[in-house]
Amino acid sequence: MLLTKMNCRGLVPTFFILSTIMIYGFDVSQAFAGKKHRAFKNNDVVSANDFHVNKSGGQIKSAANRRVASGNKSFPDKAFGTAVDSFDWTAAELNAGEEILPGGILVICTTGGAANTATSYFTKDAVEIDTTSIRVRANWTRVTDTTEHIFATITNDNIESVEITNLEIRIDSTGDLSIPGEFVPDGTIVTSIPGPFTLLPGETEKYLLLGYDPSLIVSMSCDVALASAVSDTFLQLDAELVSDLSLVPVPTVSEWGMAVMALLVLVAGSIVLRRVAAQRLA
Repeated sequence: MLLTKMNCRGLVPTFFILSTIMIYGFDVSQAFAGKKHRAFKNNDVVSANDFHVNKSGGQIKSAANRRVASGNKSFPDKAFGTAVDSFDWTAAELNAGEEILPGGILVICTTGGAANTATSYFTKDAVEIDTTSIRVRANWTRVTDTTEHIFATITNDNIESVEITNLEIRIDSTGDLSIPGEFVPDGTIVTSIPGPFTLLPGETEKYLLLGYDPSLIVSMSCDVALASAVSDTFLQLDAELVSDLSLVPVPTVSEWGMAVMALLVLVAGSIVLRRVAAQRLA
């Protein structure tokens, strides 16, 4: 009975969805072995001396932190024998004099999954306090046809528009993404957009990367702010070893032909079913 409700108009978006999956692989190439930086602001009236981290994406293998104002670490680095979904930096681990004052920003640098900007938060003596953060979703899609290339994309998954500044994409950075600590890209800049641009909710920007060394690192960093509060900017960085990204082949002409034929069969079937249903109702 459900099939009788299908129509050609409903199948057209399906075609484009299938096509996009075949070409770009959506998140197929997103690795969870690299380095992610996410920034969090103490938006309360009291100083923070603890921090609770929940993962976003893959499990977290190691974590470090840096205070934006001073560059100092509030807490010691952590490396987990078994990757975790969440963890805490407690007041007992706080480095002397490194409480995060009201308005202070802490950058959390993780290996594996990122610190979840919606569910990670500051605490004061283990009591949650007001925490603010914002980010855009970064994704890498490594594709091969006649040549290999990478699409770097950023998507605004927030319910509000965001303003992006200091966007920088690099290829061929060196370093070890597996160890705790902040990652500082040293590769070739292939995209640099200092000035602000706006991403509407659900909007995506895509950048093509060519000529990179597949044994080295690609990275994408920017400052993100809500368009309604552009003075509150939050640094983010995503870096991956190219060889950790799955290689997505572009469909051949024959594969495209098979996909189109299958779609035509679906369209024809839905039309027949609708006519049969209409005749029964007549």
